[in-house]
Amino acid sequence: MKVCFLEVTPKGPLEGSHRDVLIDKFGKDYYFVNHDEDSDGCFSFNKGFKWAQNRNYLAANIPQDYDYYWFSDYDVNYQSQTELDEYDQIIKDLNEMQPGVMVCYDPTKNDSAYKPYSGKSFSTISMSNNHMKIVHKSLLDWFFPMPTQFGGIWDACHYFNILETPFKESVVCTYNVFCQGLVSEPRSQGNHQAMDNLHKELNNCMVPSLRFPSWKDAKNHFITQTKNLEPIPFTPEKTKFESIFDVEKLSQLR
Repeated sequence: MKVCFLEVTPKGPLEGSHRDVLIDKFGKDYYFVNHDEDSDGCFSFNKGFKWAQNRNYLAANIPQDYDYYWFSDYDVNYQSQTELDEYDQIIKDLNEMQPGVMVCYDPTKNDSAYKPYSGKSFSTISMSNNHMKIVHKSLLDWFFPMPTQFGGIWDACHYFNILETPFKESVVCTYNVFCQGLVSEPRSQGNHQAMDNLHKELNNCMVPSLRFPSWKDAKNHFITQTKNLEPIPFTPEKTKFESIFDVEKLSQLR
């Protein structure tokens, strides 16, 4: 199992959070980009780039020989809930579940997308926080590039979450590693108008039965859909993207 860690930062990695265990273990498979100041080890200094622009850059420019791509904001702290460290536990979880997308449980979120922790190891999840996502190699071209013309922050997060729906049974939350964002940075905050604007365009790319008046309606629908699903391994060759999306129209949205 070959995994890389991809981080977007203002000036470099945040000391004293996940860096101590995760980044040291990833070694050469750790890449970060900065958007405020350059720093040692920076894969690219993308001055002034917004959140989605930087993730798009990473997805397009890192080596394409990994099994999974772990995208993370610089301020996300990871804490293992097992005897293994965060790195080893995530690798174990990926080997066990073979998800299309995996996120870590965030106990600070009140959003209904996160199910109450009840001692289980995994569940399916919809509309989860995008401060971290671990993505299967075959899905990089599906998710990226994310559209940026509507703002490139919350709207891009909604886009990513909606694009998970064709394989919702393989979008997995692990309870073996918890995570939490440590910094609320004003520049990382989008707005609901941008999400509305993106959602209107996204509606035109979806089958009529899954077109919803607002991003909130779509979110609630897909959260409800996944609440009682059991997670299953992701099988790229069996995923029918066309059952939900007009793929050609979707490509024109980026």
